[in-house]
Amino acid sequence: MSRCLVAYGNELRGDDGAAWELARRLSGWTVHCVTQLLPELADQLQAEEEVVFVDACQGGVEVRCQRLTPQDVPGWPVHCGQPAQLLALCRQLYGRAPRAFVLTLPGQDFGYRMGLSALAQESVRQGLQRLGQADQGSPIVN
Repeated sequence: MSRCLVAYGNELRGDDGAAWELARRLSGWTVHCVTQLLPELADQLQAEEEVVFVDACQGGVEVRCQRLTPQDVPGWPVHCGQPAQLLALCRQLYGRAPRAFVLTLPGQDFGYRMGLSALAQESVRQGLQRLGQADQGSPIVN
């Protein structure tokens, strides 16, 4: 199966870099690390069978994974889009969108700094475990 991971966030904002850390530690997947989701990414995703978007979030302590469906929104936001909008763009431009999920990694410190908090480090570990289980055939979704 053709699988792709899109890690987005900002490593200069502490725990917002958790997705990039997960991407660095993941093997066997096509990986894209971006600071924001831009429409140009649709060209790279359209050929994939499955894509997992990974992002950090404030609040909570549990890694979550949810199935995504394309969401049509007129136009594209000025600065960045959402994963469901990117899927809709794939479908609109290429006639198909990959099966997709969003993996959310909890964090607590999103200030200007390098490095991850203990919570974000644990989230990365749990996220890698979840993706490893998916490679073994277990469902990725909570």
